[in-house]
Amino acid sequence: MSLNSQKLVESVRNIGVMNQSTADRTETVAATTQEQSAIMQEITSASKMLAKLAEDLTTSINKFVR
Repeated sequence: MSLNSQKLVESVRNIGVMNQSTADRTETVAATTQEQSAIMQEITSASKMLAKLAEDLTTSINKFVR
């Protein structure tokens, strides 16, 4: 095999390695994004629940104040 052919084969292999590395990192980012989205949904739900509790507490306090 000529020197140029060997360099070409090595370059193609290196590109394959870089592509796999990029794919792995993309998969990691996607998983992290999904986790963050789930956490944000939990925070939203907890915030709504807290707002409802605050509303109920205000209603209960107003019964004693009036």
